[in-house]
Amino acid sequence: MDFQQKGEHIPLKRALIVTRDSEETIESKGMTIEVVPVWKWILE
Repeated sequence: MDFQQKGEHIPLKRALIVTRDSEETIESKGMTIEVVPVWKWILE
């Protein structure tokens, strides 16, 4: 099922990107995207 075609979406306030070694926080359009290294994500 493709949500974009039906005009539906899942509202998100926070998202997570797991990387090899990068770490930062990105703010965009009222949403926070956390970029964390995999070792830190595993330890949480």
